[in-house]
Amino acid sequence: MGQVLRDTADPASQSILASGSMLPDEQTFATLQHYLANLGNLDHVILDGYPRDITQAHDIVVYSNRHRQPIDLVVVLDVGRAEILRRLTLRGRSDDTPDAIEKRIMTYADNSEPILNYFAERGIRVARVPASRTVGEVHDEIAELLGRVGLTG
Repeated sequence: MGQVLRDTADPASQSILASGSMLPDEQTFATLQHYLANLGNLDHVILDGYPRDITQAHDIVVYSNRHRQPIDLVVVLDVGRAEILRRLTLRGRSDDTPDAIEKRIMTYADNSEPILNYFAERGIRVARVPASRTVGEVHDEIAELLGRVGLTG
């Protein structure tokens, strides 16, 4: 989702994102709806980095119900703070300044548990995957989780 938002041509959106702040929920959701509408006829979609707050979680649940596309699984990649800082610093994107990274970490911490509770209360399976392991180990665990809910073929 982050790349979808970064690809927007709107200078105001670019400025907000470069500061480490989140776009307003309605703007983010409108961008997501447009993106999903242009994907074509897919059976499944994986959203990475969305939702980021309760309003967005509510919006995607309502959207999925309206379009009869259930949310089968929410996968949370658990990574420690030091590892997050290391990875984002190495990534080298212009919006990965120390202040912007710190702001995103704090926002995520404040918002993630309520979102996960929101999904769980609606019967949506939430699975936590320790993601400080090797890429292969994380991949294998996610593949196993997807298989358990019938999303591999």
